[in-house]
Amino acid sequence: MDQLQRDGDFHGLVWALEDASADGATKANVAWALGNLAAVNAANKAAVVAAGPLPPLVERLRRGSDEGKVKAAGALGNFVDGKAAIVAAVVAAGAIPPLVELLRGGSNMSRAKAAGAILHLVELLSGGSDVGGACAAGALANLMHRNDANMVAIAAAGATRSLVEMVRSGSDEGKKNAALALAILAFGNAANKVAVVATGAISPLVELLRDGSDEGKKNAALALSQLAHMNNDAAGALRNLAVQQ
Repeated sequence: MDQLQRDGDFHGLVWALEDASADGATKANVAWALGNLAAVNAANKAAVVAAGPLPPLVERLRRGSDEGKVKAAGALGNFVDGKAAIVAAVVAAGAIPPLVELLRGGSNMSRAKAAGAILHLVELLSGGSDVGGACAAGALANLMHRNDANMVAIAAAGATRSLVEMVRSGSDEGKKNAALALAILAFGNAANKVAVVATGAISPLVELLRDGSDEGKKNAALALSQLAHMNNDAAGALRNLAVQQ
């Protein structure tokens, strides 16, 4: 790894990821290595992306072993936590639908990584491990932040219901991340606000506002503030919070 960082040439790893003769475990380890290298610094991340790993990483998400999906989602999560151009490249490579699918129905760990991949792309949101869900929700929030096109794509991929379920039954980290993703999803988008309310978000958000971690309460308040004008329960919860403070 140290030698690869010094050389700054990551094409060999990408070739290994694309090699039809390589087994699933090898490809999973290559995905893990690429993600770790990308996490070192911005220059490394740009150099790794320039080597062309995104399409084969997305392919690991779609058809890899569970280990391969976990490590590919983790790698993509590291790429998403970066410059807008890299985030756009991850989206253009087709990463959102398989990441959302992982959020819905992958293994616990792969769900966790997808969530991070869709706060660095939820169990995963709807049924993976706690770690997986939290990662996926965080990734979704990162992808949607100040990016209307990503928001539309993520909503169309069906993430809203999974995010609501994570607010209801995820880990503290998962609830916090999912509430933030719902707040971003609802911001300035009337159709998304209707969909968030329709999927039953108000009750778990109010519960998180009342009993969650400090960060969870803050993100629940942010989400409820986006929905208060169209839902009396959301408005009432925020009024109660103001009175308590």
